Amino acid sequence: MNRRKSFQTATVAIAVLVVCNVSSAGPGSDPEHELMVYSIRDYGNIDDALISGTNYVDWKPDIPLNAPEGGNPNADPANGLWSTLYTNCNGGDSCAYSDSNLRKDSDVTVDAMCSNDTDDDFNDADMVIFSGHNTHITGSYEHPLGEGGWSPLWPYDNRWTHVEIEDARNWGTSAEWYFYHWPTLIFNASITNPYVVIYGYNPITSILMGKDYVDGDWTTRNSRTSSDVTHNGRLGGDLEWFIANGCNGVPVARSDEDETFVVSNPRGVNAWKRVWSRIHLVMGHYHYAAMHLLPNLATFAADMRAGVPLKDAYFDLHVSPCRAGSQPSAISAVKQDECCFWQEFSQTWYCGQACVTKYMTQDTWNDALPDPTGTLYYVVSWNEGEGV
Repeated sequence: MNRRKSFQTATVAIAVLVVCNVSSAGPGSDPEHELMVYSIRDYGNIDDALISGTNYVDWKPDIPLNAPEGGNPNADPANGLWSTLYTNCNGGDSCAYSDSNLRKDSDVTVDAMCSNDTDDDFNDADMVIFSGHNTHITGSYEHPLGEGGWSPLWPYDNRWTHVEIEDARNWGTSAEWYFYHWPTLIFNASITNPYVVIYGYNPITSILMGKDYVDGDWTTRNSRTSSDVTHNGRLGGDLEWFIANGCNGVPVARSDEDETFVVSNPRGVNAWKRVWSRIHLVMGHYHYAAMHLLPNLATFAADMRAGVPLKDAYFDLHVSPCRAGSQPSAISAVKQDECCFWQEFSQTWYCGQACVTKYMTQDTWNDALPDPTGTLYYVVSWNEGEGV
């Protein structure tokens, strides 16, 4: 049996700004059910035009759906979930809308995740599901980023080379720069200024939540050799639900390398609150995520259509025996004035539990709650296993 914990965080005022646009074809009839699925299993090689001799260097490890412990093809949303909600949904209001889109492998680029043209992206869908490699910087606990595909690539001796970082907590700081966000190199990451990393298919590229989709202007580049693209504003648009179905992209808790403990982690809210606009719920994982231990997303899709609250539908399908590994996590936010009142004697806000957790307990695909607005109060939740 998993032990579920909920913690509350501080407040923040945010502005609602819209960033990008989109289009496609499918069986649904409800425009409030536009779904965008991004799935990368094969990241390919670097083949960097600027540095010769790197065409056989892996950009990121491929993600197999089979494992010695047992295969799980429906952990990839491009399979059972997409079939249930779109390809074989047979129409109706609970299906994904006709303008929904599925992108796989080489189509999952920075431009595809954030576009200034007519293509679909994170800001156009009601729900975005990204399945691939994610992480966050700085890392949440002391461990090396080892040899091979898991160690960062660095420009060394006129070629990109995998080089080990001794302590993941240094990645993105002045001690260990983060190179995968051209044209800006990241060296100011910290516990209070973290970034959530969503790796693109194109080598040496990523979306950084907290650097991208923030107030004011910000710049992305689709590849190292492409032109800069300037965007403006937060992750808002139509988006209500974001699922980072991979490693630690929602780090609201942290463990150690041996998973001997699990404690609250401020990095999750500190990264996502900088991009938050009208979002209802962000879900993913706070530690590593092994594909064979992730949930059957075809079942998740069926539960969505049946009206099960989205957080329950996602969390309850996780069956990992690990204390932290492959365990789900979530962030939601509510309007502070709606759920909290100011206590003069303590000079703090008091917030009722039933109100602040409403997006985690009541929000459904078929009957979404109104968007949160104004000064927001953030709530986090995660599962813990018994450990193995």
